Amino acid sequence: MSLERPALAYHDPEFLESDAARPLRIMAEYLQPLRAFREARVSETVVFFGSARLRADGPNGRYVAEAAELARLVTEWSLSLPENGNRLVVCSGEFHYFFMRKLWFAHLARAIVVFPGGFGTFDELFEMLTLAQTRKLDRNMLILLYGSTYWKEVINFEALVRHGVIGDEDLGLFSFVDEPRAALERLQSGIALDPAPAPRPAFAKSRHPHGDDGRSE
Repeated sequence: MSLERPALAYHDPEFLESDAARPLRIMAEYLQPLRAFREARVSETVVFFGSARLRADGPNGRYVAEAAELARLVTEWSLSLPENGNRLVVCSGEFHYFFMRKLWFAHLARAIVVFPGGFGTFDELFEMLTLAQTRKLDRNMLILLYGSTYWKEVINFEALVRHGVIGDEDLGLFSFVDEPRAALERLQSGIALDPAPAPRPAFAKSRHPHGDDGRSE
């Protein structure tokens, strides 16, 4: 008979990596970022999306350099804002569960900038467009598509209107930008920051699923 005591559940790697512990891992990808954002005093973000396959020396390498330049410009702008108010943090990130990644991006973002990308980028873009179209969040989210030549070639938004699957007004949910300074100016004109600090992190609330009475949940 073994007298060795079994490991506590939260010290048991085999259990924590099992199917049974999946809810715990999902919760960890909620609670750990929540703590990190609070400790870093991050309340509102500008999220960058784009293909992980882009390389500086590749055919679309300009977007790598321009994303870095835009991040620099946004950070300089944010640091110039009053210290007692809200500031914006450029954000991207690594998660295991895609839906948790999108939850964090959606609920903190004041704006998203979408650089050229493939399936993953499309998934994230259309998730955000759907939230904006259906008004599921109680704040406006500015959506910029960076690189108009690319986006107009790979997605025919006007065709979606012609086929009646989106409305003409839905084309106003996003705008195109083609260089870092123009993107910065669009962000500065399109994001209204409150003068008082927001709770950290500042979640965008989900609208109530029933009715249009403006309630949120």
